[in-house]
Amino acid sequence: MTLRLISLLESISAGDVSSEDAINLYYDNILNNEGLSAWVTLASRDDVLNRYRENKTFYDKSVLKGLPFGVKDVIDTSGIKTSSGSPIYADRVPFSDAVCVMKLKAAGGQVVGKTVTTEFACFHPGPTLNPYDLDCTPGGSSSGSAVAVTTNMVPFALGTQTAASIVRPASYCGTYAYVASVGEISLRGVQPLSQSCDTLGFFCNDVLGLKLLRSILTDNKISVDLKRSSQKKFCVVGSDILGPVDDEMERAVNKFSKKLMAKGLCEVDFEPVVDVESLSEAHKVVMAYEVSRNFHYEYCFPEQLSERFLEIMDFGFSISHNDYEKARNFVFFEKVKLVDFMRHVDFLLCPASEGVAPRGVHNTGSPHMSRAWQILGLPVVVLPAEFYQGMPMGIQMIGRPYSDDELMDMALYVAGG
Repeated sequence: MTLRLISLLESISAGDVSSEDAINLYYDNILNNEGLSAWVTLASRDDVLNRYRENKTFYDKSVLKGLPFGVKDVIDTSGIKTSSGSPIYADRVPFSDAVCVMKLKAAGGQVVGKTVTTEFACFHPGPTLNPYDLDCTPGGSSSGSAVAVTTNMVPFALGTQTAASIVRPASYCGTYAYVASVGEISLRGVQPLSQSCDTLGFFCNDVLGLKLLRSILTDNKISVDLKRSSQKKFCVVGSDILGPVDDEMERAVNKFSKKLMAKGLCEVDFEPVVDVESLSEAHKVVMAYEVSRNFHYEYCFPEQLSERFLEIMDFGFSISHNDYEKARNFVFFEKVKLVDFMRHVDFLLCPASEGVAPRGVHNTGSPHMSRAWQILGLPVVVLPAEFYQGMPMGIQMIGRPYSDDELMDMALYVAGG
């Protein structure tokens, strides 16, 4: 049975397989991958099957056909614990779903469980392991969601991003992912970290699946425009601008750019119209300032917070409001310059991580490939690119602000599905 979301939905609609068959297969994969610790809470197979059987008429007519999906544990789920990766909220059970969960359930998806997150979607890792090498990080903060999708425990899973929380796990775990433009999708019911940087995203096993999920979450009818994709222009942003990148990742990006040109896209030089390094520093300032102001309550329980989170809080408290506003104003004017430049360029092509997943499970890897784009609020699609010594690496396609649909079509044209 194919596990690509769109192909699977088509097979179910055609009667070639049943939703029950698919649910059972996903649960088999969950059991076979228990050691990866991708889940915080998980519904039983019987509960999910019984829910499908009791509502079979609805699910059979729905878009998602009763298929299971995972939800990052900073996103509220009615009647299911949502702990945000912190002992402070170990027993918190929301009364209602986050809007994104409500929409996916209304489209026929079933929440099967909460996926592991780092503490408050920040940097202190959870127990999830990388399926390609148990001694390497899966990335963070959306580690559980990335691992659940790449190992076919679920066809898709929700995540969030504030710095590199979707892009990096997608690269390290070799799966497809989408990061929405900041402000594009409702965050009601999602634990806030930094309101200037937070956004929703998700992992799936193909680009068309990402496009379908985006259409559900934005109440947009799905449409595909591939005819004009071959006429697009892109820029490669390399290590000379982004910062340290491993040689094997640099080669992977160059190989991918040649693939784009072979498909008819045109590469143009990236003009350093924005200061990427300073944008990354501005991201650190804005994020830390907002974290420290958003977590006053949690700061009352320092013994239940990690050292890393306390360091970010303390750094945030040391930032004056004037310096915070300076950082935000700098970002605003840099965004104006980039938007002007990108009137003639459709997307940027960059590494999604510095290389393969680093060894050690007590860190989540470096976020410097994503900080600048995240503080600018840009949409991103991550595509698996290459393997190096048995470990995956991903690239990111970065679009203009609120060009999410156009970016998705270009990614679909490049990836072929």
